[in-house]
Amino acid sequence: MAGAWRGKKKKKSASLGALQLEGTLAADRKPAYLLLGAEDFLREEALAGLRRALLGDVIGPSYQVFDGTRVELATVLDEVRTLPFFGAGHRLVIVERAGPNGNAKGFLAEHGDRLATFLASPPETSTLVFVAPKLDKRYKSIKAVAAKLFEVDCGPYDDDSALLRFLRLRAKHWGRPFARGADVALLERLGGQEIPLTQIDSEVRKLAAAGTGEIKVQDIEALASQGSHADSFALINKIARGDTEGALLCLREMLRDGMVSSGGQRVRDANGIAMILLPTIRWDLSRLLKARAALDRGEQTYEITKALRVFRDKSLFMERCRGADRDALGARHAILRRAD
Repeated sequence: MAGAWRGKKKKKSASLGALQLEGTLAADRKPAYLLLGAEDFLREEALAGLRRALLGDVIGPSYQVFDGTRVELATVLDEVRTLPFFGAGHRLVIVERAGPNGNAKGFLAEHGDRLATFLASPPETSTLVFVAPKLDKRYKSIKAVAAKLFEVDCGPYDDDSALLRFLRLRAKHWGRPFARGADVALLERLGGQEIPLTQIDSEVRKLAAAGTGEIKVQDIEALASQGSHADSFALINKIARGDTEGALLCLREMLRDGMVSSGGQRVRDANGIAMILLPTIRWDLSRLLKARAALDRGEQTYEITKALRVFRDKSLFMERCRGADRDALGARHAILRRAD
């Protein structure tokens, strides 16, 4: 895939990036946040940062997550008003799927005025977080509550400079920065915007764990997974087609031969393979869950594949989606999330 990375020249809206959120919380915690954007990896990183910063290692009953398509406003506000349990320092209340859902305006649009009134004088012992892939800010109620929310950008990276910033931040997170030109070399090797952020992060994590000092171009050439995404998708496609024997054979070949090549040499690193496969398969299940929900809302196939950035095997993906059971998908995703 070398040379396949071609960045688009689009400017992202001005707001705090998801990966910077955790670093701001100690000095400047806000009473309410809006995690806005369709990028799963960024939303999950932002939520994980909030949990670590506000709750520490022990989450317990001071952490509550609600589905915005089902929960009542009174239930959410009661949780926010409740004092932390057992002397815990803080409560964290999450409302997922808070944006529009099919023909429904969504939680924030429906309750925006009342939420704005509540957030004019919020309790100091709780933080309220809304999660939405998108919002229709033409609604008066949305405008009212948006003024009270601190927006965190969880949208896709649409240009090369943003992807490079992402790489550098993840390299810093994993404790080993890139040398000059190495970040560009990695994106070109992987295929840039065609590759999920989860998988890009796994590559950075693997490179960071393989040595000390800066990650150099030579390290990219020796260790980065050229075409690993293709192997991962081959496994996913066999699973999707119900080809259990073929999927197991594909997995055995990955473990036997490795997924990384350089000059004809293969690195047989089981941990590195797992770091690529687990998040990639979980990412695939996340897309299926979102697609199944979108189908249930009556959205069209082309809208779903475009929103989820399904670039290949669209018909197979939608066939899997139509035959999927949301509860079963959710249970499998939870297992993979714990493993990841």
